Amino acid sequence: MGGLGKLTGQGMFEYFENQVGDLPIPMFDDPEHNPDHRRLSELGKEAHQLFKERYQVVEAYQLKSQTVNYQMVPFWLYHDPAGEYRELIQWASPAPNREGHLLDLRIEPTKIGYVLWGEITEDENWREGEREWVSLAKVSIDYAPLRRFLLARAVYLTDFDETFRRRQKYTGETGNSVRAGFLALTTPCYDDDRMRNLKIIENVESRVISEAGRADLDRILLRQKAVEQEIDDIAYRLYGVEPYRDLITAALQLSL
Repeated sequence: MGGLGKLTGQGMFEYFENQVGDLPIPMFDDPEHNPDHRRLSELGKEAHQLFKERYQVVEAYQLKSQTVNYQMVPFWLYHDPAGEYRELIQWASPAPNREGHLLDLRIEPTKIGYVLWGEITEDENWREGEREWVSLAKVSIDYAPLRRFLLARAVYLTDFDETFRRRQKYTGETGNSVRAGFLALTTPCYDDDRMRNLKIIENVESRVISEAGRADLDRILLRQKAVEQEIDDIAYRLYGVEPYRDLITAALQLSL
């Protein structure tokens, strides 16, 4: 199932994705008539189809976004609270002044935007220090073409771009982790004028629809999230660990 677990972070779904060899496989007395078995089979097929659709749309965005003259800019240009896009993009952070070494990034989709997750250590020895996943910022983007454009770029970098994924950390020294996350992610910008830039982004979306048949990456990712959640629910029940769900979730936030 590829990188599906990386979208939402912290659940049994991701544990299975990375550690399935360490777990016993549940045995069904009558697989053909067991509702959990049937449902897992259905969810598995849907997850596979969603992964294909996600890849097709993200790849189409990557290709079509580079067919027009552009300059590569950090996400901060779009997310700057004092910038030109402040009326379209708002974000809030539970820890806006959190400092540390930013080691990795993940994107979690929401109905109105995304959550930017970061793996952080505050230890000077960042290679060996304790690390944890924290929510850096919850972003809302009012303009749908811009939301899907930025989401596609963020997913491409964090899930498919091996050069980006191989980076060991995204900060030179200890610094503000929220700003570092927005600076580490980069995306095309086509014009200094906001309206002309947005018009080109609309055109890119139209080309993506022609190429991939759809551009609604946000809906694909949200459905993936729902599928992961249902798989998690079944898995916790089958393994008899539902009472320890909060404890397992907290442990995964520190270890994965």
